[in-house]
Amino acid sequence: MDRKYCRKFKYFRDQIGVPAAVDNNNTVATEENEDNRACHKIKLYKFNLLSKFTQVVDETPQETPPEPNVEEEIAVEPTDEEQFETHSFTGTFRDEKRRIDLMLVIPDDKNLEAEKIRTNFLLNIIKAGLEIELEYGLMEKHKNLIFVKIHAPDMLLEEYGEKLGVKKYFKECHIEYIPLKRIFTRNSEREWIELIRLLNMNIIADAYALHDGPYFLTRRQDFSKVSGRQILYYNWTGLCNIFKLQPLNVINEYFGSRIGFYFAFLQFYNLGLSIAALGGIIITLLGIFDKTYETVYKDVCHDKLNKTVCPRCSSFIGCPFLNLKKYYCFGTKLVNVLDNGYLHYYCYFVVLWGPILMILWRRREMYLLWMWELYNVKEMVSTRPEFSMNYSKPNQSTDTGLWKYYNSGIMKWLRWILSASFVIICIFLSFFIPIKLVIYEYDTLLEILTPDKFPNSFEKYMRISIFTIIVLTVMLLYEMVCRVTAIFVTRLENHKTVESYERSMAMKLVMISFCATFPIMIHYSWFKSNRFYVPGRIYTTQKFANYYFLRHMYARNCGINPCIDDVFVALTVSFLCKQILPKFLLICKNLFIYQRTDYNQGRNINKTIPCWEREYRLQSITERTLALKYNYLALQFGFVTLFVSASPLIPLLALIVNLLDIRYNANQFLLASRRALLLDRSGLDIWSNMLTIISYLSILSNAVLMAWSSRFIKRRFYLSNNNTMDNFFAFTTTRFVSQDFLKLSTMSKSFKAYKGFIPNDCYYPGVMLYLPEYKVQFPNFNIFYFYPNYVPLPEHYQIKTQENSSLIIYEYVGLMVVLLAQYLISGTSKDVEDTIKIERKLKEAYITYTG
Repeated sequence: MDRKYCRKFKYFRDQIGVPAAVDNNNTVATEENEDNRACHKIKLYKFNLLSKFTQVVDETPQETPPEPNVEEEIAVEPTDEEQFETHSFTGTFRDEKRRIDLMLVIPDDKNLEAEKIRTNFLLNIIKAGLEIELEYGLMEKHKNLIFVKIHAPDMLLEEYGEKLGVKKYFKECHIEYIPLKRIFTRNSEREWIELIRLLNMNIIADAYALHDGPYFLTRRQDFSKVSGRQILYYNWTGLCNIFKLQPLNVINEYFGSRIGFYFAFLQFYNLGLSIAALGGIIITLLGIFDKTYETVYKDVCHDKLNKTVCPRCSSFIGCPFLNLKKYYCFGTKLVNVLDNGYLHYYCYFVVLWGPILMILWRRREMYLLWMWELYNVKEMVSTRPEFSMNYSKPNQSTDTGLWKYYNSGIMKWLRWILSASFVIICIFLSFFIPIKLVIYEYDTLLEILTPDKFPNSFEKYMRISIFTIIVLTVMLLYEMVCRVTAIFVTRLENHKTVESYERSMAMKLVMISFCATFPIMIHYSWFKSNRFYVPGRIYTTQKFANYYFLRHMYARNCGINPCIDDVFVALTVSFLCKQILPKFLLICKNLFIYQRTDYNQGRNINKTIPCWEREYRLQSITERTLALKYNYLALQFGFVTLFVSASPLIPLLALIVNLLDIRYNANQFLLASRRALLLDRSGLDIWSNMLTIISYLSILSNAVLMAWSSRFIKRRFYLSNNNTMDNFFAFTTTRFVSQDFLKLSTMSKSFKAYKGFIPNDCYYPGVMLYLPEYKVQFPNFNIFYFYPNYVPLPEHYQIKTQENSSLIIYEYVGLMVVLLAQYLISGTSKDVEDTIKIERKLKEAYITYTG
């Protein structure tokens, strides 16, 4: 066909190196006729595959090879070149023609009862029309194992395709049309309705599919017969391909749609991250050269009055009086870079970036569903094996007469009550544990890690980093326990379908990961930045004096600067610990520990041990493997969207990690793992919804961050009454007499025991005034609030009002803009919709014509 008519549509031939289209009679279809004019209506999807594996059929007819002599084959050890040409190393039956579609591993344990069940099972496979062949294990560890090779003939596929109503319109894939209904129903690699019972009873040891031979090209190989594994090895794995787009169509054809959609989203997500990373680099450079808060930097770093900053917590040992110039000069410069005059524009950008990225992904997802023939998968429902095994007996329906499984109402309610209780307990503990550490152990930690043990300019950030690592370590143990409990609880819920089970499990995984990671950032950005007005301000009444939580929470502040630098340090350390450190350890493990593949297990093993036995030693790819990888991406998406305004370079770090992670996962999936057998899925399913929810939550989190942890509102208010930023630092700080600490129930005991340096007065953040000075400045003003000798200025209430009103306006405006973008951007392009309609008509006509 003429390529100029098909270049916009499905055209995979260039990716797999097929020289020309070959029909069933081995003739080259190159004639120019009227069908070429309708090429834009028909997808060029047929690869002329030898089987479900992406092997290219040679155009030239070859002579049928003679029947191999089994005895000679065993007696003669293959050479380096011959080992890739025998049936033992190419994944075929002994006749070297029939391709192995599935492998079963059966233990030879001499158990008579088990042997009877295995024999009946294999007989049922043969009765179903499948062809099998038995091989004994050759390795010492596999001496008691029997490897069963299964092949599905083409005639059988066509027969069951008609019976089950399945047509191979544009696909050539055996595994999708094997008559598994008669044997077992495929759920995942090890979870099939009938097979799972045999696995649990040790009747069947394992089941897996084989790779397409060696992943490298051999010297005697015909280059027109390049396998999909070899294509992926040279065009997908390795750092040399790090900046190349992935061959997604070949990945989907080789591994299936589940893994194909994972890497497709990862590639699309990285393209979006590149835009966010560019924005982060620009806003950081603007912050470095921005002069908006230059006067604040001069007031702090060129302080001539030798001012002292008040303690940042209720313990004077852990938080002593610190010199302004000596301890806060670097922090002020860092805050000026982070909280620059252009930060609110970047915050607007981030709020729109996340939701719009997910809207565009849905559009891309529909395109891939059309490309990969999966837009009808949503109508398919897969029953879980555990659901059918959890009931004692079925009941017959009065309407249809069919036998169905029903669950009693009491058991159903008990299961959902247990699940709801688990969710509530996890959320409660996820906030209770960090709060306990922050409230009860924070002062103790600061008393151990005193400022004199660190460099003056970095003592605050080093102590925040250590405390964040401690909290993350404790929460990691909590996360591990919750994950194990979540698996148990989700199984008790007894979901009927695989889809509902995966949705429930995905929601629990995301909830546990977020609750174990982000409470420390919420503490710094939402509570610590907004709860401090004046040291111990609420403790004159005995009602609040007994509440340890309130007494110590309100005594903490971020110093004379806003808390955006604290959020920056906590967010960066958390990202390094949760995202970069695990990947770094895996890479180091592969560098220093020998990675096993199916062709590097030793020269003698490669020559004498068949491929199915070598691949049996590799790790398997299961639904849980992909669930954990999606959960990792969801957590990273939270880092990139929720608090990224405080650390604009997080998207750049995430992009670098993902570029390396793609090639690492490609190497693991292609070389170090078995070939996956997973159910087809229509996109990301529940994970797409979870990422969309996270993107909408970013509107709230960034709005709170801008309102409470930034000086944007204070600067806007100050410039409304002043022409310049002069004296802005004095406007946002208040003088506090040191002897007034004796009047505070929170800090009086610690102040009396403190033997260090005590100045006459110190400074803390706030728009307030000392009471004697207030009476002089406002002689006719009635004082409604003061404690113990400090009164908030009218500007204080005006700023708080503007912060809260800006928070509400920011949230609603951001939400309305996102909803408008979702309405304007269609989830499916017009071309794809029209093509899907044309294809359905073609399929209907094909069914009618073929009878």
